[in-house]
Amino acid sequence: MVFRHRDYKPADDVRETPNDFFRTLDAKHHFTIDACALPSNSKCVLFYSPDGLRRLTGLGASELLRAGVDGLTGRYDKQRVWCNPPFSGFPEWLPWAWQHSEAESITMIAPATRTDRPWWHQWVEPYRDDQPERRGGHIAPGDSQHDDTWRLKTDYTDQRIDFLEDGHPVWRRDRKGVVQTNKAGKPIESTAMFGLVILEWSHVPA
Repeated sequence: MVFRHRDYKPADDVRETPNDFFRTLDAKHHFTIDACALPSNSKCVLFYSPDGLRRLTGLGASELLRAGVDGLTGRYDKQRVWCNPPFSGFPEWLPWAWQHSEAESITMIAPATRTDRPWWHQWVEPYRDDQPERRGGHIAPGDSQHDDTWRLKTDYTDQRIDFLEDGHPVWRRDRKGVVQTNKAGKPIESTAMFGLVILEWSHVPA
């Protein structure tokens, strides 16, 4: 997840969710798989990385279980899915969540201040929180074969989240990429500018 939209760089997509924030959600959902991770930042033992389905085996180490698939192309049968997608990939990850009702649940986080983006208005706003005019019929847009009980709930957090980079706080950098320091010579953290909205897809009685 990335919070910077100015001077955006592809490397900014790699942001680790803080453990304390994740544990709060995990206590509710009991996640079984991380849909979008690296061995260094996966929140579940089982996870999809860019090169395939993997399982953590130790500190930062993992074994490749199935090559040639990633979080967007893999399966999620009966899984409780955690997903912190790259900021640049929301136009892909939101329709992906609608299309995977074989999962038991999917929980995704998004920046709360970016709800003006086209991807939000196409895939979230018309269908979230079981709006009365949307009940019945096929909830998932453009998919007539979709399970009607697969519903989306949104929950705005009241706290700002500081994501991690390589296990440490994201340091503030200048335009040349040099880490900025304070008068004591300590790195300055790049504080998140806004909160999150938690997107929760799950099955409800028809």
